[in-house]
Amino acid sequence: MDCASFAGEAYFKLSWPEDDRSKEAKIIKAAQIRVRQFFPVAIQQCVLDHLPRVHDESVVLETCTAIIRALLGPSTKDLGRNT
Repeated sequence: MDCASFAGEAYFKLSWPEDDRSKEAKIIKAAQIRVRQFFPVAIQQCVLDHLPRVHDESVVLETCTAIIRALLGPSTKDLGRNT
C-alpha cells in the first residue's frame, strides 16, 4: 500500500504518564533531524513520509493507567501484568 492511500487520515494515540521513557514526539523529532543529516537528499522525503506527524502533545497530570483503562474500557485480561 502506498503512502498516498492514507492522505487525510488522522490517528489519536495516548500513553500514560507512569511510563518512564522519552516522549514519543521527541523521538520522532530526533528521527527527522537524523534523516535530514545522514540520508541522501534523493530519499529523505520518502523516509520522512513514513514517520508519524505529531500535531499536538499534552501531558495530563493526576491520571493513571487504571483511570484511563476504566474510561476507555480496554481489557486487561491478557496483558500479563496488573496495574
